[in-house]
Amino acid sequence: MADGSVAFVIDDAFKHLLVTAGEDRYVKTWDLRRIYHPITVQKRFLTNEVCWPLNAPGLMMAQENTYAANGSHGVHYYDHYMRSIYTVPRVATLWSISYTDWMNSLVTSDSLGEVILALLPQICYSPQYIKRTIERRFPLYFTSMVPYDTTEEENQEAGGAEEEETYKQAVKKYYLHHTDTDMRTFAKSEKRAGWKRMKETEVKRKVNMDEMPMASLHKVRFSPNMSCHPWVASAGQTGLVRLNCLRSMISGHVTKMISKNQAQFNALYSPEEEEEKEEEKNEEKNEEKNEEEEEEEHTETQQL
Repeated sequence: MADGSVAFVIDDAFKHLLVTAGEDRYVKTWDLRRIYHPITVQKRFLTNEVCWPLNAPGLMMAQENTYAANGSHGVHYYDHYMRSIYTVPRVATLWSISYTDWMNSLVTSDSLGEVILALLPQICYSPQYIKRTIERRFPLYFTSMVPYDTTEEENQEAGGAEEEETYKQAVKKYYLHHTDTDMRTFAKSEKRAGWKRMKETEVKRKVNMDEMPMASLHKVRFSPNMSCHPWVASAGQTGLVRLNCLRSMISGHVTKMISKNQAQFNALYSPEEEEEKEEEKNEEKNEEKNEEEEEEEHTETQQL
């Protein structure tokens, strides 16, 4: 379907539609009932991951910063009319994105070690008129590579270029420092350190290609379950898996939905009913055994 496919996604609404993105920079839409030719083809940039929102007629693509023009790195949304929304601008390579239908939100993870939450608008309506998207983005946490000895780092900077650094060498020189954002409230978020760093890394940050990306985060995912939908899992280069809870995204409407669904589930699959059913089955088995024993005794008496 694509030369060196690196990402694909199936539409949740129409299971016969498939989107593939490959190393040839082509993003193709396929109909699994007629796979001899793609429905749509567009050539953009290297795409690392694709999301297909359930409530929107388009795709969200996380791009690598190799072939992208300066100022257009990040997550782009394209609908079927080729209209676009620049959802999350980033300087570094975006390795993973995850979309949740419960909150109409998106999380991203990149090579700088930042996890960004983006609250999306109703992207199925006039996407080209959406403005001030920075007010809809909030950093969950960011990762910093802190040197064990600052004097060694200063000597390296003064000495000029060195050989390519390996992972074992980087582990001996640096440790990771995770800075979490208080996600219990969004109040005064623009004054926090995480928000200021996010704003800096969206446009101005320069990426050092010679540095070992220990802080890089390669995968991020929302929980698909409704009862724990605010939870986000992320993992990266060092093998650490972190869980973050977006408590500020738990609204009263969602809690009512969860309580109603739990009540319906308990009514259908309550443990009390299962115990009653097991008791009834045991009683039936005991009755059958008693009837068999009575028949055996009756036959014995007749034989005597």
